[in-house]
Amino acid sequence: DLISVCITQNRIIPVKRQGMDYHDDGEKASADSREGAFFPSAEAVRKYIREGFGSQAGSSDITKMPDAVLAPEKTSLSENGAYILKEYLDRYRPVFADDLSEMLFYKLAATDTDRLISIRDCGKQTANRIKKLLPDYKSFSQFTGILKSKDVTYTRMSRVLINILLDIRQIPVELPYMYVMACRSDKRYIISDIKSRLYCPLMVTGRDADSIANEAYIYHRTDIMAHDIHAFLSKKEGGESPPGMFRDYIFFHET
Repeated sequence: DLISVCITQNRIIPVKRQGMDYHDDGEKASADSREGAFFPSAEAVRKYIREGFGSQAGSSDITKMPDAVLAPEKTSLSENGAYILKEYLDRYRPVFADDLSEMLFYKLAATDTDRLISIRDCGKQTANRIKKLLPDYKSFSQFTGILKSKDVTYTRMSRVLINILLDIRQIPVELPYMYVMACRSDKRYIISDIKSRLYCPLMVTGRDADSIANEAYIYHRTDIMAHDIHAFLSKKEGGESPPGMFRDYIFFHET
């Protein structure tokens, strides 16, 4: 049970999970956390942010994180990491699955069964179940909960619903392109070096979409649509629009 894998000096170093178990939301802490070796799960961090924004009228003060989730004396976040998280949440509103509820319901209602069957990982049985249970729809998470079964986990069903929302019917057999998220200003030369070695296009800005094959462009459009939905929901909650990661290239200076 690993929390992450680090690669350093050409060696793979696994990092053992300590503190919270996978998907532990903080309601119960493992023996490791009580003994002081504390690493929060991603689920616990998301729960804090979700509940914090819901109960504190948008407050993202990292110091108000419940002790059961991230005890200040045990937190794995450095002081600088906590500052970065708080700064980001103050500027951009977090988006959660239930923020997609209304647009997902419209998509499910407007899509016929045959179209649902063509969606990646959906299939005939799941498509029929979606249509049958649609009158009971209340929210993204609630609907995922009633759709899941012994054969289809909650996580997989969540992916199916996202695939339906974004109309994802297939994935490429080969990598259609890779996208550069950010780079230090003094390391720009690395991009040219990488481009000369890649077997697929390296997209540095949205304008580089012209360099990808026609059959790959549909995946790029899906990326843009996902970003636009995220940006819309962030602004709807009073935040700024996140950087246009599929349109703008970010250079940053080391500080």
